[in-house]
Amino acid sequence: GNLTSDSLAERVLMLVEAPADGQEERYRGLVVLTPDRRGVLRRLSLAPRILAEYASGGMKSGTAGENIEIAVTSRRVLVIRQSLGGANTLDYTHRFRFDPATRRLRLIGEDVDNGSPANQRTVTSTNYLTGVRVRTRYDESNPRGVARRSNVKWPAEFLEEVDYETFEQREER
Repeated sequence: GNLTSDSLAERVLMLVEAPADGQEERYRGLVVLTPDRRGVLRRLSLAPRILAEYASGGMKSGTAGENIEIAVTSRRVLVIRQSLGGANTLDYTHRFRFDPATRRLRLIGEDVDNGSPANQRTVTSTNYLTGVRVRTRYDESNPRGVARRSNVKWPAEFLEEVDYETFEQREER
């Protein structure tokens, strides 16, 4: 899909580290390539830590990447969704938009859906452009959820800087 305003489609690739003897967990990387007017692909972004490791996310994550969805919307937003967890489930959705000033993909939004087998669930949505975070907590006494809105200040962050191991820590801030 097209991430920049040049009407040429970018390519988004998920790469998986080759297996080694006895190695279960393998790193995955995300590469975004952009074509020039001649069709030559150049690297727009290389994100070595945004995707959870191969076979590392618990029974809900699978192994071959079936727990990861990557799409480019008609509004030129790169959306990365990952499902992780075992008994507890964690769904992360990150949204990135091309920033012409830096020529990088900037994090503009993040959703975290954290559920447990005890019918407790917290959904946190953060819009980094407006600085608004909405955290909704669901449980047996509040099946429709109780939402709490807050403002967050977060410095600009780009695709290559986001690390899947710190997603949970970001939600707590």
